[in-house]
Formats: sequence, structure tokens, C-alpha cells
Amino acid sequence: MLRHPVVYISCTSDLHSARDHVTRLVTSMGCEGVQHHPFATGDRGLLNELRKHIESCSLFIQLVGAQYGEGPLAPSPEFGRVSYAQFEGLYAEKVGRKVVYMLMDSTFPADSSPHESDEFRHLQDAYRKWVEVKHSARVYHIYRLKDLDHSVCPLLHALAPNPRVETPASTDAGAPDDHTAVEGAARLREAQAAPHAPTAPPEPPEPTSDKTGFIFISYKREDLSRITPYLHRIVSWGYPIWYDRGIPGGAEWDVLIEEKVTQCKALLVFLSEAAVNSKWVRREIKFADSEQRPILGIRLDKDVELKHGLKLVLSQFQLINATSADFSAELRRAVEYTRLL
Repeated sequence: MLRHPVVYISCTSDLHSARDHVTRLVTSMGCEGVQHHPFATGDRGLLNELRKHIESCSLFIQLVGAQYGEGPLAPSPEFGRVSYAQFEGLYAEKVGRKVVYMLMDSTFPADSSPHESDEFRHLQDAYRKWVEVKHSARVYHIYRLKDLDHSVCPLLHALAPNPRVETPASTDAGAPDDHTAVEGAARLREAQAAPHAPTAPPEPPEPTSDKTGFIFISYKREDLSRITPYLHRIVSWGYPIWYDRGIPGGAEWDVLIEEKVTQCKALLVFLSEAAVNSKWVRREIKFADSEQRPILGIRLDKDVELKHGLKLVLSQFQLINATSADFSAELRRAVEYTRLL
């Protein structure tokens, strides 16, 4: 019988409820969810079971909270002293699984958990920092349960384009898989990417239909795949965005762009060499400035040179680097600023 795509859901000890929620999402969208349970007794047996289940998954999702939790009694051969959750994440990276991290903010409604020692808190803080800095392109910052849904669902759509409707309890385990499932599995095999390629939602988020209060996104079309993770992150934080994918057929492009820049709360521009050389990106920036719209600039590449008059315009606004170790936090703060405008 054809198996559904396997998604391994890992979590720290303060996020069991959130993990159960993700597992229900995984099942409802036609995938098989696997969690860390006592697969075997003893450290060696448990670690071997974890390795086996991680190696067999198509996607590895880790919910990263504040708790260190339980860990092997002795340092693991591969990674030294780590918790079980840390071992799962490190091993998934080692064997080249598709890995994404849900980094939970302190405001997320986590499970109650026992007080941990300063040593354990330090070890978990170091792991969170490693995740955020080393794998920033595959990190989603989660503040609410709704953010978790918005981040996980697009990833699952990429694995199982045809989610099954029935729940696990109503599924006939002995029934043969239908043609849809066969086609879905074939698409999954064709879509397998390089082991360490950044895992990002396959489609950018939908532009808002709101008339006001949104962030206008200025960018060069060829950079869309690069900025898609950032757009999803902004939307998951509760900020509506608009960009040119929201232009209906037959609309006068320049008239609508002018209208949207005038209506926006702020303009966020993704700066690459191609964007700087685009006359339309430059026009959007200069028009936003003339309309006294705040401008947030993101350098996609650290060495992007501001020219064609952009240095003069953007020198008065905040620019942040996507290559910065603290980029996610800086982006969050910059976007938060728009609420005060």
C-alpha cells in the first residue's frame, strides 16, 4: 500500500499541546504525523529509534520553546550533551532531512512545565540562538496558535496537494489508495529538493484586500522566491501586506500602484542589485517618499549599492540587512514600528 508523506513533529517539553495541534493538521492534510514517544527503553534504543524515524520522514518540523527537557543520560556520540529535542533537530540536519523550525515567542501559550536549572536554561538558550542564526531562512517566529497554522499549512500543501477529507478514525486502513493519492505521492517524489535546500512555502501569501492599514511591498519580480519566507513571516505576525500579485486582470497597473502607495501604512522595499536597477522599484520608493509614507528598507545582499538617487532618498530611513545574525528580530521591530504610525 502506498504510504502518505511522513512528517516528523519534534518539540521541547513545554510544547506538547502545540505539537498535538500540528499533528492534527498534518493528518487532516493527508500526511502521516510521527512524534517522539518512548519507542524503546534505554538511551541507546531510544536514540536508534529516533534516528530511524527521522531518516524516514519527508519533512521535519520542530517546535522550539524555552524548556530544555529530558535528555540522554550520557552524551550522544554525534552531538555531545543535548536534550532529546535538540538531538532530533541536530540529527535531522545531519542526515539531510527537510527541516523547518517554529521558534516560539515567550508570549506563545506554552504548557506549564517545571522550573529548570540555570545550566539547562543556558543550554536551551544556546540551541535557540543556533537555530535562529544558523538556519534563519527556515525559521518561523510564532506568537499565537494562529501563526502556527499559517506557517505549517503551506508546508503541508507542498507535500500533500490533495488533502484527504476524512479523519484518521474514519479512514479504512485496509482500503486501497485512490488515484489522487497515487498522483500526490508521485508529485512528492518529483518535488524532492537537495537535502539542505531551504524549505519555504511554495507560494507567496495572498495580498490583502484591505483598503488601508497594509504594508506595501516593493521588490523586483526575480527576487520573489527569496523574499517569500519573509512575506509569510510578516503575515504570520498579523500585518497585512499588498504587492503586485494583487493586481486584477485588466487593471491600469500604474494607476493602481499609485493608489496603493497612497493608501499604505508604510512601504517595505527589498533591495537587491536588480531592484536598485529597476525603474519601477525606484519610482515606487520616490513616490512613497513624496507622499510622506514611511519606508523600511531591507538589503537582500550586504553589498548592495544604493544608486540612481536611492541613496539620497533612503538615507533618512531605516535599512536592515537580511544577512545579519539578528535579522529576524530587526525585521520584527521594524514592522512593529508601523503600528505606531
